[in-house]
Amino acid sequence: MIEINKPRFFYGWYIVLAGFVGNVVAGGIQSFTFGVIYPAMSDALGWGRGAVSIGLALRPLGAAFMGPVVGPLIDKFGAKWLMFFSAIIGGIATIAVAEVTQIWQFYVVYGIAGALTFTGVGDLVATAVIPKWFIRRRGRALGLATMGNPVAGMIIAPMLAFVVFEFGWQLGWWLLGLLILFLGTPAALLMRRQPEDFGLQPDGDTDSLEQSDGQGEIRKTAPVEIQWTARESVQTLTFWLLLLAFTVGLTAVGGVVLHEYAFLTERGLSSPVAAAVLSTHAVGAALARLIWGGLADRFPIRYVMSAIFFCSAFGLAILLLSSSVPFAFLFAAVYGLSVGGTGVVQPTIWANYFGRGFIGAIRGITMPAQLISVAAGPVMAGVLYDVTGGYTLPYQIFFVTLVIGGIIMIFTRQPEKS
Repeated sequence: MIEINKPRFFYGWYIVLAGFVGNVVAGGIQSFTFGVIYPAMSDALGWGRGAVSIGLALRPLGAAFMGPVVGPLIDKFGAKWLMFFSAIIGGIATIAVAEVTQIWQFYVVYGIAGALTFTGVGDLVATAVIPKWFIRRRGRALGLATMGNPVAGMIIAPMLAFVVFEFGWQLGWWLLGLLILFLGTPAALLMRRQPEDFGLQPDGDTDSLEQSDGQGEIRKTAPVEIQWTARESVQTLTFWLLLLAFTVGLTAVGGVVLHEYAFLTERGLSSPVAAAVLSTHAVGAALARLIWGGLADRFPIRYVMSAIFFCSAFGLAILLLSSSVPFAFLFAAVYGLSVGGTGVVQPTIWANYFGRGFIGAIRGITMPAQLISVAAGPVMAGVLYDVTGGYTLPYQIFFVTLVIGGIIMIFTRQPEKS
């Protein structure tokens, strides 16, 4: 018989809360909100949208170079002070974007702000630390934490649209910078490295997890998970198939949402309606974290990830067929409820396949290729818009990349360690 005497509240859920707030902060200057502010900024300063999109690409590119260094440090020392100082510097740099007058200034300042918040406050911190605190509930825990990014789209994007429309794009950057400072720094102080540092076990199954051996003796047990080092991981076919699937499939994720607001307004939708569609997308993406996170804990995760890619492609097909108001909201619901799952299932599958012991280092290795792909999507769409005068061609390309990513995932089995 198994007896589990859990503490009244497992500290791992505070880690989830910190990850949630960190993703709100990181999402605050990323896809949803950047898509609202950059058209006004571009028009005011006379910059092409392809040129402005390069600025957004510098965020994941900077994070790509930081990832291989930061990931192992998180494994060894934790993420508290990294997150704290990243929020301070990233918030100040975001405010500084309001003062730029030259495109190179924008690249430098926004590149710093974006890379620090993405790596030191949002995605890497949450996906490297939370899997150390959870095994059985990993998908649900990551689902709750990564909801922060779409929540930024639900709450901050409409608020930012109002501020930009009424008071100008400069005040919009001030708003985002202050949010980073006053939300990111307190959240950082909740961060801790791993449960074993406090005499705990993952999922709150502390050292009081006891099991009878059938002969009257009680022995302590703990969750068992096969651990792969970063070097061992890169020697498996699974590692490279996962990396290929995400590199191809995630090209669409940043590209679609960045240009979604502009796509809809140029198809004839009013600015308030386009903002409402974007918010609907964000609401769906937030709910998707819980839905797909729960499914990832119950079903073979490669099929779950494949379904996410295929459903996202279907949602994008709806938008390509028609951008009328009803179809636009249908797209936002279907696509949001699908693509939102990538934020939770992608980090979950890396931890499930390769263990939690070296997940920071493994995620750090994978970040360059994946983030270059995420950066390429918005830039490609912006450049093709400048060349063709529309977004139809880049969105068709995004549809294809999602389908390819889904096909690859079907064949990506969990590796076996001899």
